[in-house]
Amino acid sequence: MKKLSKTSYITFFSLGELYTIFKTKDLEIIKNELMKLSRKRIYFTLFLVNREVINGEFYILTSIYIKNDGIFVVPPLELIYSLDKKSIFSKIDLSTFMRFKEKHTFNFYPEVIKHYDRKGFEYSIEELKKLFGVENDYYERFYDFEKNIIKPIINDINKSSNLEIYYEKIKSGSGKTNKIKSLNFSFVDTKKAKISNDTNLLIHSIKNNIEDIPGVTKIIENSFLRLENKEVFKIINLIKSNFDDPIDVYLKVALTSEFRMKDGNIKILDIQEKFKSCFRIEGRLYKELSKFKFNYNYYFLKELQELRINGSFNYEISPWIIKVKYRENDTSNIKIYLKLEED
Repeated sequence: MKKLSKTSYITFFSLGELYTIFKTKDLEIIKNELMKLSRKRIYFTLFLVNREVINGEFYILTSIYIKNDGIFVVPPLELIYSLDKKSIFSKIDLSTFMRFKEKHTFNFYPEVIKHYDRKGFEYSIEELKKLFGVENDYYERFYDFEKNIIKPIINDINKSSNLEIYYEKIKSGSGKTNKIKSLNFSFVDTKKAKISNDTNLLIHSIKNNIEDIPGVTKIIENSFLRLENKEVFKIINLIKSNFDDPIDVYLKVALTSEFRMKDGNIKILDIQEKFKSCFRIEGRLYKELSKFKFNYNYYFLKELQELRINGSFNYEISPWIIKVKYRENDTSNIKIYLKLEED
């Protein structure tokens, strides 16, 4: 799921990655495990607002292509759709479902999601037994029901999801011998709590460098949902170190997904215009660079002569990548990138 994107329907795992995932270097064992996984299915039932019911199922993997240096995996469309926040498959969090190990968790977790906004709910013991399909089983004592059903489910959710769930036993009376009639469940979203905490830390570190604190806060929160935490911190530190205040607009550009480049660089400027002369585009480049904490040097000025001679300028000095193409009587462009990784 970490490798999936809405624009890439196929993912590649190198041999090194496979050895780490399966904890073995025996390719036959790895192939057998992959074939087992490819036969697993997810079953689902959707209850629509018009009371229509849709039942469905899909295999966890659509195709596997094995090569000498690794494997290509094609996931089902449902997993790809789960990356779209508007999709029902995103709301029920299929990547979390795939990590569950207890069969009864699959019935209980949707109930948790249903009450997510309330952060809790209470079900009677009879309702819970019916939900798990064990109302006619031998769990007459609550101790057995808790040990074999409730505790394994709670541990499964706490280990496999972003939620930490707890429950309180509600008795039918105040006496010690009164029977437990229901369970009151409550939970917290640890991922959201961490995002909120990390966002507050970042905002505190750049509050003197930005103008729109609420707007930047929202941008950073959304970035944590898409990117690794360390990557968000690295991007913001790069922007803070290399741009004059206020840095709001540069943060927005750098942390917006469509400006993320495959090679790990961030496109922060992309100008495409017609310029009457090479000197005009050169002047525009200087104007844009004046907004950055960019240090000119001999090599920069020397390389810039190529723009006048051959109509192109390519210059790299960490953390900058600058590319300019001049086309007489045609559209020219200026592109500036920030490098996330040091040379």
